[in-house]
Amino acid sequence: VLVLGSLIMLPLLPAGGSQNNVCLDWAFLGITLAVMVWAYLLKANSDQRGLIAFVVFAVGGIGISTVLCFLANPVLSENLPVLTPGAMAPFLISGIALVFWLRKRRQSSIWLGCAFLVSLLGSSGGALGMHNFALLAYLATLPLLAIETYTTIVDDLGAYGRELQQMSEAALNQTQNMAFLLEVSHTIAASLERSVILERVTESVARAVDVDWAYFLLPSDDDPDQLILAAQYGWWGRHAKQDQRVQRRERIDVNDFSLLQHAATRRRQVFANQPEDYHQFERLHGRLTRPQRGPTLVQPIHQQARFLGLMLLGLSGSEREFDQYDGRLCKAIVAPVANAIDNARLYQDVDAQAKHLARVLRAREK
Repeated sequence: VLVLGSLIMLPLLPAGGSQNNVCLDWAFLGITLAVMVWAYLLKANSDQRGLIAFVVFAVGGIGISTVLCFLANPVLSENLPVLTPGAMAPFLISGIALVFWLRKRRQSSIWLGCAFLVSLLGSSGGALGMHNFALLAYLATLPLLAIETYTTIVDDLGAYGRELQQMSEAALNQTQNMAFLLEVSHTIAASLERSVILERVTESVARAVDVDWAYFLLPSDDDPDQLILAAQYGWWGRHAKQDQRVQRRERIDVNDFSLLQHAATRRRQVFANQPEDYHQFERLHGRLTRPQRGPTLVQPIHQQARFLGLMLLGLSGSEREFDQYDGRLCKAIVAPVANAIDNARLYQDVDAQAKHLARVLRAREK
């Protein structure tokens, strides 16, 4: 709008007299201010009625002041300056713009407020007949508006770039989650042996969440308050298999660890990101002959009302802490892992019963 207005003004200004040039200058200044107020103050912060009311007021005010400027002769007096009716609309628009800017100064930049203030001073001087002062003020307003326009464009491009980056990261996270869940599903479906399932799931979860170590603790059959280390993933980058002899020896009393007890009884995730929270896990690592310290995430595994175990994920020597994204990723596998553990238990029960029946059948045949 401003560029086209400037191109139209260029051939018109030399055609008229001095008074006509002044009137056209004031009209174009009013259009400039109206466009800037609409673009930076009203468009994003006002309703449709406010926009329409401002446009009607700006168009009507500029038209009336321009007509009065052409029709009225300058009022000359020895004691009073020359009054310019054409400055009436820019003066009112500048005042309205400055009031809007003061009300929304936290959302607007200082350059825009300075531009409207300079315009208000220039139009007030022009209304008193100081045309040269008004022209200088108008010339000073344009760089301020140009700076505001430039900073707005840069901020908008930066916002678009950040939005695209967030969308890309979200899409990547969703893809990784789907690939991770697919891998866990294949792992669970690949075997019905509980030890194999737990070892593979522990390793898959540790790699997906990018942790240094992971434990899978199952409740003991004879004492539910006793947890047995069923599988583990070490910070050296491979999982260590635990035979039955080692599992029977590495028993942990859940009552000795308040955070483990809270996760087991409340069925809730525990984020131990502070030193005063995860220091109790040092005793657990000592029991398992794996001395280390760092943030820990405790994920309970349960099916309906039955507690099936705990999965512990931890970081060693890292500044990263566990967040809600890690928690959601762990929760996504709770149901399939719980079903896998229960299916493995049922399979083992059926297998044991089948072996018992086979022995009974052989005894009867003898």
